[in-house]
Amino acid sequence: LLRKERGISQKKAATDLHISQALLSHYEKGIRECGLDFVVAAADYYGVSCDYLLGRTADKAGTMIAVEEIPEQDPAIRDSRMTPAGVLPVLNKKLLVNSLQVIFDLLQKSNNKELTVEVSNALVQMTYVIFRQMYTANGKNPQAMFAVENYRYQAAAMGSAAHSAATVGELCRRQVEEGGQVYIVCPAIEEDDEGAVPLGRVFLNEDTEKTPLKTAVEYAASLTATFADHVVGCLHGRMKPAEKDAVMRRFAEGGIDILVSTTVIEVGVNVPNASLMVIENAERFGLSQLHQLRGRVGRGLRKSYCILISDARGETATRRLRALCSTYDGYAIAEEDLRLRGPGDFFASADDSIRQSGGLKFSPIASAASHEVISSAFSEAAAILKADPELSMPENRALAEEVHRLFRVQENTFS
Repeated sequence: LLRKERGISQKKAATDLHISQALLSHYEKGIRECGLDFVVAAADYYGVSCDYLLGRTADKAGTMIAVEEIPEQDPAIRDSRMTPAGVLPVLNKKLLVNSLQVIFDLLQKSNNKELTVEVSNALVQMTYVIFRQMYTANGKNPQAMFAVENYRYQAAAMGSAAHSAATVGELCRRQVEEGGQVYIVCPAIEEDDEGAVPLGRVFLNEDTEKTPLKTAVEYAASLTATFADHVVGCLHGRMKPAEKDAVMRRFAEGGIDILVSTTVIEVGVNVPNASLMVIENAERFGLSQLHQLRGRVGRGLRKSYCILISDARGETATRRLRALCSTYDGYAIAEEDLRLRGPGDFFASADDSIRQSGGLKFSPIASAASHEVISSAFSEAAAILKADPELSMPENRALAEEVHRLFRVQENTFS
């Protein structure tokens, strides 16, 4: 914002600060964290204090919170030390207010409506995420508060349909000709990737079915020939940061009509004009990942579509994809993913191995995938600890022994 306020190009700023333009872009977008030396150099370059640059104060000269503004320790807290429950939340609140004041002052000066809308939307979304995390941290709070009514989500297609390369191509062409842009997501970069195979060969998935695997580089080359009158781009994790930034910037500016990519676009990408996403080999992705990818379209005024393509016919794969098509509620999708995959191991086994998915071996909480069960267990545990904090009562001694066994101090104990 400071750079744009002064009308300085990113290239010039990078040159003046003696770093690459790609690195500066990462710093500005928050993709990478800069060091103190760069903060000092940037503050000096823009003529502001380091505290102002970091959003710690609304004063460009760097006036900070005065000592007398720091509140006294809450007498209700037994521990007389300055704990987070006493001072830090108040300080953080002031820092947050100062940071927001700086942001909105600069937005007002920029007189850029699009930038103001984009920043405001990002702040509202982040506020929601923070509130939801705080709310769900307490197991006593009903999670239905965050449920999304079905009528608010209208799926583009609720049934299954035969598909072919020609069908997908027609969908892409129609969207592009109507002025939209298209994402096509593939699970692998090239044929020589580990686990990747040419389109004519196959792999065995969890349902022991043979399904072809699409690769981004090969797919992009094929579309380039098919869509000779349109611009096709390719984006993947092996590209250099500057190359990836250039491709995404060109796509965001409308210079690329169809972008074939791997999951590098999963988060942090906002192109409101993108109206179609095609995800090849959808069974290869997790439900949460598919939900994140789907969120890259439908960010503007255009009616948008997300097409999941899969040749898998196994029961598990089918249930997973149907679950995604039935709701837009991320919480419900995460719960269904947990039910289908299983939570894996919370505690290490005798050989210290920990599975990342699968059914629970610990039978007393084998049904813990249900939020209702977790909520009930939370209430019961709170009641027991309130009555017997040390678990010293005779009726709780067996429970104390089991807790000590499970939570023994040992490396790699927890998943």
